[in-house]
Parts: sequence; C-alpha cells; structure tokens
Amino acid sequence: MTEEEEAAMDFCEELKSLADVHEVRGCPMDKIGNSMVYAGLCAINQHTGNLAETERRAAEIVDRWRQFPREG
Repeated sequence: MTEEEEAAMDFCEELKSLADVHEVRGCPMDKIGNSMVYAGLCAINQHTGNLAETERRAAEIVDRWRQFPREG
C-alpha cells in the first residue's frame, strides 16, 4: 500500500468518527452524508479546476462504490 493510499484510509476513518460524533449531537446521517459528498466534490473540483473532469471522477467513484457490499 502506498503512503497516499494509507493516508486516504486514515482520512476515511477520521470522517467516519466525525460522522458518529455529529449523529450523536443530533445531525441526521443523511445530512452528514450529503455534506461529505458536497465537500468531496468541491475538493475534487478545486484540484481539477474543470467541472467536466470533476463530474467524470464523481461518476467513477459512484461506480466503484456500487461494487462494494452495503454497510448496515
């Protein structure tokens, strides 16, 4: 595993912890998810500087997500 992949996994775990904290504080999980997706799209768009490229990458992410079993 590369350092970049390891850092991404660590970041994902931190996001899950953050979501747990906000759910306990009363923020519904769907709103937490929407916020995370929006922030992710903004980060990708800031990196690419190209809306079409951002949309393409987002579609790839959704396609990869569909391949994993749903968490309960």
